[in-house]
Amino acid sequence: MAREEQCRHFFGDTEKGIGFSQTVKADNTLYVSGVLAVDDTLEIASPGNMDAQITQAYALINDILAESDASLKDVVKETIFATDLAALGGAFEHRKAAYAGAGAYVPACTMVQVSGLFLPGAMVEIELVAHL
Repeated sequence: MAREEQCRHFFGDTEKGIGFSQTVKADNTLYVSGVLAVDDTLEIASPGNMDAQITQAYALINDILAESDASLKDVVKETIFATDLAALGGAFEHRKAAYAGAGAYVPACTMVQVSGLFLPGAMVEIELVAHL
């Protein structure tokens, strides 16, 4: 079980109400809960558009990592959950661009197709592990 001092909330009371922490730091490892492509109001950005959603998800990931003094350079593992693996495959350029833009190389990755995600309209959710 995580201790409260190890946990950070990116979306504050919303995360607490649902019952999760966006990040948990244990020793030199940062665990990042699945990130959806949401806007400031926690609505899915660009429903039905995998390119836009993966771009938005990595933009949020950059912000979330920065709050823990980390970046995509620190990511060693990611798991990508997608409702459409064919659409995800067509959006790989955006994933690679996010890592390249941070001066990082792509980490170990598992990609899984799922029937649905937490918010309606979400097509992709990205979970990360970073070594600090």
